[in-house]
Amino acid sequence: MHMQTKLISRYWLLACAALLLPLTATQALAAANPSATGTLTVTATVTSSIQLLFNTGSGGVTLTGANTNAATLAFGSLSAYGTAPSNVTISTTSTLCSNCFVASTPISLVVNQADGSSSNFTLTAYASAPSNGEVLAVGSSGALSTSSGTPTTITSSGAYGSGGNTLPVYLGIPTATGNNTGLSDTINFVATAN
Repeated sequence: MHMQTKLISRYWLLACAALLLPLTATQALAAANPSATGTLTVTATVTSSIQLLFNTGSGGVTLTGANTNAATLAFGSLSAYGTAPSNVTISTTSTLCSNCFVASTPISLVVNQADGSSSNFTLTAYASAPSNGEVLAVGSSGALSTSSGTPTTITSSGAYGSGGNTLPVYLGIPTATGNNTGLSDTINFVATAN
């Protein structure tokens, strides 16, 4: 009987050891490969914004840099009585300026809005100081101001979206301007959400 008890005790010990061995091996592995947890809170404040883009107007001169906010409208070679370039209208009678002829073409001005509740925008513009007495106008604004401090209002209810706002751009050129005179002017636009 004593021998049987010893055998049972040994089997018991072996069975317990077999059960405990994986448990201690797992603990040893866990101690060898520790881990940690953490959380990252992400916050942001969304503000409304608008974007102004120039595109070629329907029937207008193709803009260089279209679909950007810094495009170029190149009228080409202009004369009061010659043939007008493609998609340019020439007028020798205008209220824009006296003793001048006026070239015009439509552009598409697109203003997009994100994360805002404004239903429309106000568009103002001013022109660079003319180098040869030329006059610039947009839409029905009349001659543009040449002062950033007092820009000319083009519209007070411009429409947002990809359809854009078609606006004619006018360049009044004095008839006394010399042959082959290069003109380079800038119109600065500002769209403000209403």
